[in-house]
Amino acid sequence: GVTEGTVRARIKRMEDEGIFMFEIPTPFAVGPVNCYLIEDDPLTLIDPGPNSGDSLAALVRALRDRGHDLLDIERIIVTHQHIDHLGLVEIVKTRSGADLTCLDRCVPWMENFNDESSATDRWASQMMIQNGISEEVTVALRSVAKAFRAWGSSAKVDTVLKEGDVMEFRDRKLEVLY
Repeated sequence: GVTEGTVRARIKRMEDEGIFMFEIPTPFAVGPVNCYLIEDDPLTLIDPGPNSGDSLAALVRALRDRGHDLLDIERIIVTHQHIDHLGLVEIVKTRSGADLTCLDRCVPWMENFNDESSATDRWASQMMIQNGISEEVTVALRSVAKAFRAWGSSAKVDTVLKEGDVMEFRDRKLEVLY
């Protein structure tokens, strides 16, 4: 198993490499989301967190603790379409002018978050009904899902990644794995 000491050693190793993890609060039972800052050229933020005032305040504090501001961010990477990962993207991108980067499969979600979420909700409702869940329950669940969308956001993607692509930094390269 993974011990607390092992986790601390991994975090220390990441920090030695210029990669810093920020725990960004979420309004969800899952708890905080891990956001990462890569202190390199370009200064890169990965998965900034959900669209909430508490999350934005925590992100701004974490960046300040590292000597940075939202305006300093040059690249934003979103790893996947969950609202606790992409909600602050539009705010960070607008304030910083950063390049938004994500996998090709994530582009529709990033650029049309509400439409993609609605399509997924319709599909999930059909699956539930086909498997014996009452329509009344599926309608209630879709209402809850729709309310959660406020923690997401959409933004124009600047750089589209595919499996095997290599992202270049001044001091490192990252290979894209799906």
